[in-house]
Amino acid sequence: MSPEAVAAERVYQGLKRVILEGQFAPGTMLVVTTLAREFGTSIAPVRDSMQRLVGERLLDLHIGGGFQMPRLTADGLAHLYSWHQDLIKLALKFRRSGTSSSDYQPAFPSINGNDTHALAEATAELFLHIASFSGNPEHVEAVRSVGERLHATRIREARLSNRLRELERIWELAGSGPLRDAQEAVRRYHRRRLRQVSRLIHAEEQG
Repeated sequence: MSPEAVAAERVYQGLKRVILEGQFAPGTMLVVTTLAREFGTSIAPVRDSMQRLVGERLLDLHIGGGFQMPRLTADGLAHLYSWHQDLIKLALKFRRSGTSSSDYQPAFPSINGNDTHALAEATAELFLHIASFSGNPEHVEAVRSVGERLHATRIREARLSNRLRELERIWELAGSGPLRDAQEAVRRYHRRRLRQVSRLIHAEEQG
């Protein structure tokens, strides 16, 4: 890999990480020259990385030029949660025979229930594994995409209690429990968040 490609990949991974962690508030304009200085590189790798992130819908092109963080609306966040719910319930519906809890060991036992970053990571990991139940890699990539767009919001879900137990319960049922019970647990998980979209947006806007 050429030095330019290495630099572009480093910038892409680093910039994506800070975006997923919610370090930029919705609507924030990202300045290419500033980011180039922070990453110690030229403008080209930064611009290339930002174009990739636009394709992943983690950044938006600004009408007047440049790049900005996507703006959140109550409807937009509700649609993301609802789409995520549909994907997970579909994966459960097509759960292949022989799927069990034994092929996945979640990190739940070692997580502090107040560690919002660890909980967000564990949530992403759990739902990606459930997505794999369908046996369709496109299903997994769809869940990965919407999960990344929800990641910063998941970090802000601190006001929701018992999130760790909620994830544990979903996994207990998803691995080998009755389909109806597993889908109901997934529905309850999303319903709690759909009821809180306005507060979650406010928390994310405050940074």
